[in-house]
Formats: sequence, structure tokens, C-alpha cells
Amino acid sequence: MNYSIIIPALNEEKHIKECLMEVKKQAPDAEVILVDGVSTDRTVEIAQQLGAFVVIEKKRSVGAARTKGLKSAHGDVVCFIDADTVPSPSWFEQITEPFTDESVVGVGGMVEPIEGTLLERLGLWFVFGVVSPVFFKMGLPLVTGQNMAFRRKEALAVGGFLEVVKQGKNYTEGEDTIMFLNIKKTGRIVHSKSRVCVSMRRIRNWGLPRYVLFNIRNYVHLLRYGTPIEDEYEAIRK
Repeated sequence: MNYSIIIPALNEEKHIKECLMEVKKQAPDAEVILVDGVSTDRTVEIAQQLGAFVVIEKKRSVGAARTKGLKSAHGDVVCFIDADTVPSPSWFEQITEPFTDESVVGVGGMVEPIEGTLLERLGLWFVFGVVSPVFFKMGLPLVTGQNMAFRRKEALAVGGFLEVVKQGKNYTEGEDTIMFLNIKKTGRIVHSKSRVCVSMRRIRNWGLPRYVLFNIRNYVHLLRYGTPIEDEYEAIRK
């Protein structure tokens, strides 16, 4: 089985090196594709130096970037992480292992803070280590786009990642959940113990109450209507 690893990025020169080095270490034979949203820093230069194949997506939308990566990939299984994440040492092995079962078409994993408080660590562990496995068994994907994988053929067949456009703006929060809801019609979706360490910059910027409330509201809306809530999910780089 062949694998591709897709990394959307926009002005991530501070983080992309650590992410790519760990990815290449764990999966030296995998195809690594960085989908750049027309960065103005050294993101592309660093990625190319580290052996990643770079494609450009001019539309600054993570849903569009993930779909561009999916369409550019050649692997039977396509794994997705974000540029500001660092995979745990067993990430690649754990995120791909479920695909030895031919009925599995999608896998969702866990996240933990790179530099988080105790409350943040416990919160993410509870959501993705306790609640998410139960939801997956009920056919309700509780996922993060920072750590997921799909069979490429089935992912393309359902149209890739949904990009919602409202009033001239791109709303992409929830495109990962919608992908799982669509692809589960073609096979099984399962939870994995694979972990990636993630930046806490959105929680730092928004504050924990706003972050939690937004994600609860958005998840319920996605399950009920198949679209994200109207709130704009602005890019945060600091």
C-alpha cells in the first residue's frame, strides 16, 4: 500500500521545519505534499529543502487546500496533518494501521497541546481520548482535521473536502467532519490513538470559553444541517 501525507500551510516558516522533519523520519517512503496558500514568508523554500513536493492553492481556504492535496496525491491512503503540528513518534504507524482492514475508509486521531496548561491537556484528552471513540462507534465523527486519513479513491469519489461559501466569504470550519459524514457512506470510519501535538494559538487568541462554545455549536450544526455555523473562522498565525 502506498501513502501520501498532505500538509496545508500558509506563512508557517516558524513551524514547518519541525513538522516535516518528523514526518520524513516516520514515513521516509511516503509521498509528502505541502499545499501552500501563497505564503509570503519562507514556508515553500523550507519545505522544498526538506524534500516535500509543493503545490499552490491560491484560494486561502483549508478545505480548498486539502482538496488540492487530495487531487495531487498518488497514495492509496492519504494522511492529513497541519503545518503547525508535530506528530508523536508513533503517529504514522497508528494512523495507517486501521487500513489493513479493507472495510475502513476513514480514520480520525487525537491531539494534545504543544505547550498547554493542565486544563487544556485534560480537556483535549477527554474530548479525543474518551468522547471521540464512543462517538465514532455510534457513527458520529468527532474529529480534528489536524490528524486524519482516508482511502484516496473513496475520498475523491465523495468530492473531497466541502468548501462552504457564504456572502462572498469562505467558511471552512467543519470540512473535516463533513468529509467523514460523506465517506462513511462508502465504508467504516474508526478512531485511532494516533496523536499530534498542536499549537494553542487559537485558544490563546480567542480565550477558552469562546473556543469551547464555538466548537460545540458548530459540531451540532454540522450533524443537524451538514453545514458549519455562520461565524467566520479567521486565520490566526500568532
